[in-house]
Amino acid sequence: MLIKKIVIIGAGISGLSAAKYFKNQGVNTIVLEAQEKVGGRIRTDKSLGIEFDQGASWIHGPKGNPITEIATLAGANTFLTDDNNITVYNINGEKYSDSILNNAEKKYDHVFRKFKGTKNQSFGEVFYKLYPEYKNNSLWTYMLSIFLEFDTGGDIHKLSSLDYSGEDFIITIGYDKITDYLKEGINIKLNTKVNSINYSGNNILINTSKENYNADYVLVTVPLGVLKKNIIKFSPRLPQKTQNAINQLEMGTANKFLLRTKHFGTPVSNI
Repeated sequence: MLIKKIVIIGAGISGLSAAKYFKNQGVNTIVLEAQEKVGGRIRTDKSLGIEFDQGASWIHGPKGNPITEIATLAGANTFLTDDNNITVYNINGEKYSDSILNNAEKKYDHVFRKFKGTKNQSFGEVFYKLYPEYKNNSLWTYMLSIFLEFDTGGDIHKLSSLDYSGEDFIITIGYDKITDYLKEGINIKLNTKVNSINYSGNNILINTSKENYNADYVLVTVPLGVLKKNIIKFSPRLPQKTQNAINQLEMGTANKFLLRTKHFGTPVSNI
């Protein structure tokens, strides 16, 4: 049987997972990565003596989640996030009492148990139509932000209103434990930026910042932002249906900070 040559673009968790799958099937691949490391937007900082994940941190909805299976195989320790172990302040810097927070979260849970979204409306549109009294309520803005927008990195007016559920597990020893497991035995070319992919013929030509590669098949797993900016030139151009999907999909940003306090002398929190 003739083994086809496969090149994977991007050594993030998708590219590495694909490479691992092919390896388990007896098919070796070449993975091309523009950065100096694997993992894509997964980046674990250990400079302060603890594992602080600048990118992915949690496994959202771990039951049945394929990331949970990979984390187990990688020997990664997980911990159920306690969302109640927090301190919240209002806009004036005054601490919300536990009773106010508990009552608000009970109401929040009650609302979500009976919340029903629609296919063509955003969460924000449906929610504020049903509960207009919460539109200018700073505590509810906070809860919607931390429970929904932070998890997805998107504004509630741009999120689907159909499904929001699941627990949150955090990986306590760094998310890079997963990518370190996935990269084992994989042929990865770091610092190799892909400039163009010519798939007009039977043999695909990949031009990079270092050298050219030939392949029978190419699997592109780069972030959406790379595709939106047309950093990789495709010849012929991607089908219009595919390009429309790239143009219409949106992204969000979640900022994270590591706080080191003098009281404890060690980093204690990430937000």
